[in-house]
Amino acid sequence: ERASPRALAFNGKRAARAFYGTVVAYGQQPDSIGATAVFVLPSTSGAASGFWDVSHWQRLAEFLAEKA
Repeated sequence: ERASPRALAFNGKRAARAFYGTVVAYGQQPDSIGATAVFVLPSTSGAASGFWDVSHWQRLAEFLAEKA
């Protein structure tokens, strides 16, 4: 909260699930951390290529451009 970045993005569900302690969906999360929006994005790992969807990454880019 002290650093207060505009966004925090998890590269894959595994890290997000460890942080939240529960199952999460891709995309912007309903709750923020202070003023920081939280996004869960499909992993860029080749092993996760079957689940890859660029739209979640594009939404993060749009969010950051809106707030610039």
